[in-house]
Amino acid sequence: MLEDTGPDLLDLLNEHNGCLPEFMAAFFFCQLLQAAQYMHDKGYTHRDIKPENCMVQRSNHQLKLIDFGLSKHLESAKTLGVGTPDYLSPEMLQAYTGGTGGGASGYDARAVDAWAMGVLMYLLTTGKYPFEDPRHPNVLSQTIQNVLHGRMQPFPSSMSPGCRALIMGLLQCNPKQRTTLQDLAKSEWLLSQAQAYGNQVGRVDLLEPLISLSETIKQDAAKQAAAKESGKEGGASTTDSHVCATAGPVTGAQGDEATQAELCVESGDHAVGGGLKRHPRSTLSKVCSFFKRHIPANPRLP
Repeated sequence: MLEDTGPDLLDLLNEHNGCLPEFMAAFFFCQLLQAAQYMHDKGYTHRDIKPENCMVQRSNHQLKLIDFGLSKHLESAKTLGVGTPDYLSPEMLQAYTGGTGGGASGYDARAVDAWAMGVLMYLLTTGKYPFEDPRHPNVLSQTIQNVLHGRMQPFPSSMSPGCRALIMGLLQCNPKQRTTLQDLAKSEWLLSQAQAYGNQVGRVDLLEPLISLSETIKQDAAKQAAAKESGKEGGASTTDSHVCATAGPVTGAQGDEATQAELCVESGDHAVGGGLKRHPRSTLSKVCSFFKRHIPANPRLP
């Protein structure tokens, strides 16, 4: 039983008028990242990552991932049509509409969790669901069509390039081009923003696993660069400080940050209204029935 349990992330988001400052969003996102990566390292996937399943303890700013009802071992996570529709990845939807029935062997459950985290980060920083049609916000068929075709809502013009690049990397329709959770440890933007908020609330210690992993990645990159340089010089060692490779912001497969900024910017501020709605997860029978009624067979991903 959770002690001193505060709101979930969706409640917290609504308390901040539907949009968290980027450094605050990064702080909680990093804690979620650590939890999801821990599950993957142990051989399991969550498959229903969303703000409603992230509890935040007010007294110590600690995030806890809950609701493991759809969790499966990575090797046995084959069932399609499970989870919350707004957070389902396109390969999950495409695999079912291709006529595979109730299950398939063609999706990487780790990439499914990564996609859901991209949706979550978009929501935290914009107050909107990335694939929801603003003209028809309650029409699930339109949302799923947008997911299948990669039609994401534009980013606010106020969003930083680092945040935009991180989200774009996670919301790549092709799972092979999608940013992995391990890759996120290389994002200097993410870690620096999270540490800034951690310093403000005095809880940088909650980020220690990710900080340690980031340092290890940097050290390994430095060793590889030094070894490569040493080989070029016939085995001579090098102590040049520039050998250390510094990981930049995570970028998607569609180009650099400047290009992404030009493609995905809007002029107005986000509108929240009376608060963000909760999205319950769907049972397999309900989603399968919906797909048969509304989704054409064999849709093509971009």
